[in-house]
Amino acid sequence: MKLLISDCHDPYFNLAAEEVLLKETTHDLIFLYSNNPCVVVGKHQITNKEINFPFVATHNIQIARRLSGGGAVYHDPGNLNFSVISTLESVETFQASAALEPLISFLGTQGIYPERSERNDLLVNGGKISGNASHVYKNRSLTHYTLLINSDLNILSQVLKGHPERFTDKSVASNRTRVTSLSIALPGTTPHQLQADFTTYFLSERKAILTDFAENGLKARIWHLAKEKYASIDWIFSYSPKYIYRNSLEWKGVLLPFSLTVERNCISRAIIESDIKIDEDIKLIFNSLLNRQFILNQFSEPLQYLNNSPLGRQLLAS
Repeated sequence: MKLLISDCHDPYFNLAAEEVLLKETTHDLIFLYSNNPCVVVGKHQITNKEINFPFVATHNIQIARRLSGGGAVYHDPGNLNFSVISTLESVETFQASAALEPLISFLGTQGIYPERSERNDLLVNGGKISGNASHVYKNRSLTHYTLLINSDLNILSQVLKGHPERFTDKSVASNRTRVTSLSIALPGTTPHQLQADFTTYFLSERKAILTDFAENGLKARIWHLAKEKYASIDWIFSYSPKYIYRNSLEWKGVLLPFSLTVERNCISRAIIESDIKIDEDIKLIFNSLLNRQFILNQFSEPLQYLNNSPLGRQLLAS
């Protein structure tokens, strides 16, 4: 077992590192990292649906998509992320619950004995301190889990307040659960101290071997993947499954409900869902939306057509 600790806090780098370590190495590994403030959606989720975009934009929070499924999560420097990457005897033998054992054992050395939920979340006093997700590639598995230590729980709750009621889709839904911080059970605990204790535990008790990106010769490859895939609009937004977005628009004193059908983040259908006779101007605006990207945030390459139309300003303020 090897132990690798990232000194980079860029979420795109660390998510790319997980994929490269999974696919391009052969040894069993535990990978530790923490990210700058970001929201990370699951592989099969709709980014527009999961996130409170006005809040995310105001607080300069990055948006990312990970390789594994599951729901959206918030990361900040008060959260540690643990990735267990292993070689399987066969795909059928994979059990995500087994990958939690290193963290559970370590927490026991700190006097913390969490309960395990049916979803393999770890709970302390009924509050979630850790969630997990997995991905299997050939005969290799990745299971990563979070550990809330002293994250800003107020920001966490705001970031994930999207508008799911506006979406009709078959995407994976996030499971909203009451969360808590480990620092409540262990006053004074910091991510830096816990990471140091975890490192000591694994090197001494588990006989892990400390490694780094230079030893594996992977850093340039990871940065390339981070830029080309994980930080791209195509991966973050366009990978989303097909959905219908519904909202309403005030047009000349009349509230007009509308729907947009979105496929790979491209608007394929835009209609007004009203029996009221509408004028040609609004029809032209809706026709202009076809084959355009649909991104509900204002801080990543704002689309000109949204800025220059009443509908666009309405959508961006949603």
